[in-house]
Amino acid sequence: MIKARHNPLVYRFFQAYASLRIRNNFRATVIEGDASLSGKAVLLLSNHISWWDGFWALYLNMKHFRKRYHFMMDEEELRKRWLFSWSGGFSIRSTSRSLFESLHYTEELLRQDDNLVVIYPQGKLYSSRTPSIIFKKGIERLRFEAHTAPDVYFLVQLTDYFQYDKPTLYFYLEKAAADITQTRDYEAAYNDFYRRCINRHSQIVV
Repeated sequence: MIKARHNPLVYRFFQAYASLRIRNNFRATVIEGDASLSGKAVLLLSNHISWWDGFWALYLNMKHFRKRYHFMMDEEELRKRWLFSWSGGFSIRSTSRSLFESLHYTEELLRQDDNLVVIYPQGKLYSSRTPSIIFKKGIERLRFEAHTAPDVYFLVQLTDYFQYDKPTLYFYLEKAAADITQTRDYEAAYNDFYRRCINRHSQIVV
């Protein structure tokens, strides 16, 4: 697998790039929901709707979590865009041996309180209007000891134009309940949050 490295120059470049592109392409960004912080490492589970997603999560991390940023990416795609590994990207493949290696690496990252890891459990891009989020097999194999377990946050990303020529970017956040101990249970909990976000977002009137 390809492990993450943080080259200071490359990392700062992508931080500046994300900020500039978002500022130029979106009218505003809105963060709503439970965004409380405890100081632990953060595992961020998000819907996957566009090529923007990694930059959005980086921007959200800069504005709110302020952790050392990492993101899981398909190995074939990361080899094509190898510079991403210098800004926190690490690879995953569907083959059993590589899958276990990537998940073990994710667990290692999340034992360090200053790290944040973004995972898109769908694995592929789906419409932001899809009725439910289906987690790709593998994430249920993540294991954390109680004393080193990270804070798990659900992120739902949505955009809308309304009457403006540029869309507004919405980040809906919720901290997962502490009593969820089985990773496979996060799918049901995430979908409950996702449906609530879609319902809430659909009621916005400008």
